[in-house]
Amino acid sequence: KEVEIPSTVTYIGTEAFRGCSGLTAIDIPGNVKTIYKGAFEKCTSLTSVILNEGITNIGNGGGDTFLDCTSLVSVTVPSTVTSLSTATFDGCSSLQEATLSCNIKKLPQSTFHNCSSLTTVSLSNTITEFGTAVFEGCTSLVDIQLPSKLKTIGGSAFYGCFSLKNVGMPATVSSIGNMAFYSCSSLESFEWPKLATQIKRSTFAHCTNLKDISIPSTVKTIEVEAFYNCSSLESVYIPESVTNFEQFYLNNHPGVFQKTGLRMLKIPNSVKSISRSMFNDCASLTHITLPSHLDSLNAKNVGVGFIDRSDRITEMTIPAFVKETGMIQNSGHLSSIFIMADQIQEDLLNQSNADGLTFYVKPSVFDEKYPDGKWYDYNVSKKIPLAMTNASGEPIEYKTLCRDFDVDFTHTNDNLPEGVEPLRAYLVEDVDGDIRMVFLNEIKYIPSRLKANVTDGEGNRYQGVDEYVGVILRGTPGYTYHYEMGEHDYTQGSEGQWLMEQAMEYSNASFVQNLMAGDANDDFYVHKTVLDENDDEIVNYGLNNNRFKIYKKDGWLNYNKSYLQLPKSVSDAIEKGGSADGYANLTMVFSNCDGTTDKVSATEFTRNAESDIFYNPMGQRVKADAKGIVIQKGKKVLRK
Repeated sequence: KEVEIPSTVTYIGTEAFRGCSGLTAIDIPGNVKTIYKGAFEKCTSLTSVILNEGITNIGNGGGDTFLDCTSLVSVTVPSTVTSLSTATFDGCSSLQEATLSCNIKKLPQSTFHNCSSLTTVSLSNTITEFGTAVFEGCTSLVDIQLPSKLKTIGGSAFYGCFSLKNVGMPATVSSIGNMAFYSCSSLESFEWPKLATQIKRSTFAHCTNLKDISIPSTVKTIEVEAFYNCSSLESVYIPESVTNFEQFYLNNHPGVFQKTGLRMLKIPNSVKSISRSMFNDCASLTHITLPSHLDSLNAKNVGVGFIDRSDRITEMTIPAFVKETGMIQNSGHLSSIFIMADQIQEDLLNQSNADGLTFYVKPSVFDEKYPDGKWYDYNVSKKIPLAMTNASGEPIEYKTLCRDFDVDFTHTNDNLPEGVEPLRAYLVEDVDGDIRMVFLNEIKYIPSRLKANVTDGEGNRYQGVDEYVGVILRGTPGYTYHYEMGEHDYTQGSEGQWLMEQAMEYSNASFVQNLMAGDANDDFYVHKTVLDENDDEIVNYGLNNNRFKIYKKDGWLNYNKSYLQLPKSVSDAIEKGGSADGYANLTMVFSNCDGTTDKVSATEFTRNAESDIFYNPMGQRVKADAKGIVIQKGKKVLRK
């Protein structure tokens, strides 16, 4: 029960007090330099250990020094200690507080494994490496600040730390091992360190409350099961630096994002191949934007679906460079597949819902290969339906649009019934914050991407960068129009692709800029404010009840929708004017190719009498004594 260690003792040998279940306290003087492996293993009544300055080595020869000391409550490792060995405090289930003021460089494997009562840990900043499973099973640990010089975190480091919410991650960390945060079910957010270029296997698997993960632009690889069963993870931004989603085909591991709460996801163009089961059982997933230069989908796993059992995806765009898909099985909600290649890939025959599925192709492909509108038992069409209704099916006059592919509106107005207005598409050419007006310019052919096949200042060519072109549509409320995929998309290369200049020339118009952003820009999750590439603040607006209104809070944007982005300085000018419903809003001014203005509404302006506000036919505000055709209270007037 009691031991007094004399001043002549310089070491405590292997398993010296192993299994001394009656021993309750021990004071180890500084004259003891080394404590060998298993010295106090299974001393189950030991509640107090005093380690004095002078001790340099704990666990020499194999570790397990205080293994299964189930009554030990606290411990302080002095600064003179330069070496700890494996599983030093493994199984100390009553240990609540640990202070490591020592000068060790490595926290070895299983140091605090299964210390289920551990709540407070103070770690020396000399530590540069965590071994595997160092805090595995520390189920009471809530917060931890990692050492400022830490470089490596071993596999399973925090495996099963169910209560862990906050991890102070230093910028020095360059490697995090497999399953490092496996089943950390209280972890809600995580900022991945910039120096760690791989998110390894099962790193965040079963982190069921993880809502926010910040992945820096230095990450290159995301391995299998990395976010498996992160059921609260609705949105994740994958940077262009990621080139690979690794998958272990032979071991039947779950997919990278399998069973997550993802709603929509954009996979960057840097990724060339996507493997099987990545999105299986993602019950909330509605859309996946695939890389524009993707080479293959699931090519090594015929019979295993790419989005197998994802139950809300209704449409998918297959990039032109994909030769093998093997991608979709048992996807009962899938109704539209848009094929950008010059034919439908043969392995898409694996669909289970032939009756409700239509393949859409370019008009030239349709006319050459599918003129009867059939491919085997599937429907094929070159005309894509577009209904002027909102999400609830109610008729609307205006809506926004962006697509994964070029859109051609040339033939949308053929053979319109009597009383149906032509469908028109507009770019936002300019915004006047002082008079709260948006000026729109008509466009008939809409490129999907701004920078595909365009070179930068150093001659580097963009590979289909997903900076999508958004437009505003105007048509007859409730009517369904039909448009076509454009022929001049990015797959044609720099010679055959139409950029914005060619598209506007085709529409007999010109533009300064387009302030409409495609929803793929921000992973479909629109924020009230964002920072542009120059770190200037941008305010986002959405089309609501025929007006552009500022986003008052962050939120999801329906797929195929776009939104208006304005500099903060312009937005401030708009907000100063105020509005009746509390949202800063903007009136739209439509400028058609013939120079006429369809509609100008001035009823929103309250700072002047309505009769004092005048515009020219281009929607620009003019003085009250202006001559010629002016617009007053929404009506054209000729003044001489």
